[in-house]
Amino acid sequence: MIRDQSQNPCPYVHCHAHRLNLVLVDLAKNVDGVAEFFGLLEAIYAFQAVSTIRHKVFLDAQTEKENNETDRVLAIPQQSDTRWVCKYVGVQYFKKQFACVVQALVKLSQSVNKKEAAEARGLLMQFKSFDIIFFLHVFADLLSVTQQLSLQLQATQLDIGSCRRVLDGVEKTINDKRTDAGFEKVWDDAVTFANENKINLPCTGSKRAVRVSTALNDSVIMSAIGHRQQVTETENSVDACRQKYFSIVDNARNEMKRRFTENDDVLNAVAAVDPNSQFLLSTEMLTVLAEKYSSTLNLDLERLQSQAEVAKNTFLTGERPTTSMQLFAELSKMQWAFPDLLALLKVILTIPVASASAERSFSAMRRVKSHLRASMSASRTSDLTLITVERELSGAIFHDPGSAIDKFASMGPRRLTLK
Repeated sequence: MIRDQSQNPCPYVHCHAHRLNLVLVDLAKNVDGVAEFFGLLEAIYAFQAVSTIRHKVFLDAQTEKENNETDRVLAIPQQSDTRWVCKYVGVQYFKKQFACVVQALVKLSQSVNKKEAAEARGLLMQFKSFDIIFFLHVFADLLSVTQQLSLQLQATQLDIGSCRRVLDGVEKTINDKRTDAGFEKVWDDAVTFANENKINLPCTGSKRAVRVSTALNDSVIMSAIGHRQQVTETENSVDACRQKYFSIVDNARNEMKRRFTENDDVLNAVAAVDPNSQFLLSTEMLTVLAEKYSSTLNLDLERLQSQAEVAKNTFLTGERPTTSMQLFAELSKMQWAFPDLLALLKVILTIPVASASAERSFSAMRRVKSHLRASMSASRTSDLTLITVERELSGAIFHDPGSAIDKFASMGPRRLTLK
């Protein structure tokens, strides 16, 4: 509202990393059973987090596991709607350490503390079920796809073009999973996993054959004869799991489309400056964004379209840039030929994709301003925070501190000889 009232042409871009997190949050709320599944994972975390003794039982269960020489002992991850990777990490943990979690809950269910034993038995009864195993395999498969996009969106250097390419790849991968073959793979993996961990499967059987009376052998049956086809529990379970699988995939597709595709004309126009896009320097897509900045940047739309066409043909015949920054650098060498196009490119390259870098600085503050540094001066706090936030620059200094030591030594006489 404030932007509209001030007639500010700068577009609002919702952090893509937060968009992806909201896709996963809404998915957990919209599909029956999914919220209960993640709620159970959080309940197990809360159960062991309130006591160091319980926490140690879960850790000891991993150390006692066979062939554990190379496996790391991991704590149960907490489930949260605000942490981007917590669901992926949680699902991977419970799938890999399923037997260890069961072993720990069995041990705690025999505790002399009756309340603790009752809670452990309740969690064990819910966790040791085929439905939980099925959800673990579904989300291990689905979240491993979205995890790639999540990591890319948290990169320190990211532009809209590369973000769009990864996003399109994730959407296509999710669409490819909505097949009977995709469900059968997840179902077979879940059944194999359940057999390995001695989890009861749905009862096996077949449909009971309908027997027709011998008195009707020579007759043509045109109506019901009072017999119903019996459906076994296995068929009900397979159909129910199939419905849940497709419901999860459909909700993931719809949420991805709603939050990343629809009503996104500005970001679609930004893709026109991506050298790897088929819409490179598309006049139609650039015009959408240029109209918003025509008065602010004094852009001539007709001249901009001509410049875009000439620039596109220029790179078709010569060596083509690989990134948006390289495209801007090449056009800057010909700034007198493409003034309007360069002005629009400057705006496009400053449009952020995510706020992960900014939020990462707030996380760094908690490590810098600890209780041991409560009396530290403001200037020193600012300097340490700058070193922590700009880790790429400071890391190079820590790797080769010679130049920094020489500069420090030249600032004045020291008791220690630094040179």
